[in-house]
Amino acid sequence: MRAYNADDAEAIQSLLSPKLAKLYDRSAIEKVLSVCRANVLPSIVRTSLPVSGTKFYGFFAAYGQAHTTSMILEIDPSNRIIFCAMADEVFSGDFRCALKTFD
Repeated sequence: MRAYNADDAEAIQSLLSPKLAKLYDRSAIEKVLSVCRANVLPSIVRTSLPVSGTKFYGFFAAYGQAHTTSMILEIDPSNRIIFCAMADEVFSGDFRCALKTFD
């Protein structure tokens, strides 16, 4: 959340799994952040506790100043991000605001 709000692509990259880090260099992360801020949530004030999930993934609410959206976060056993997406309808297939390994 702090890295997202600070627009800190380097910090976000340090949180990615090795496989995801190979796909997202600093400029790619900056592009995703830009899309997220413009289309989903300009900043994150807080997140909910997971409403569903397991030890390695969860579904959350992400709260902004005037808007709430959904977030899915999946991590590996080393607590590195495997998948992260935010969207008003996370099951709609709109992954513009996502860090992912699939197209």
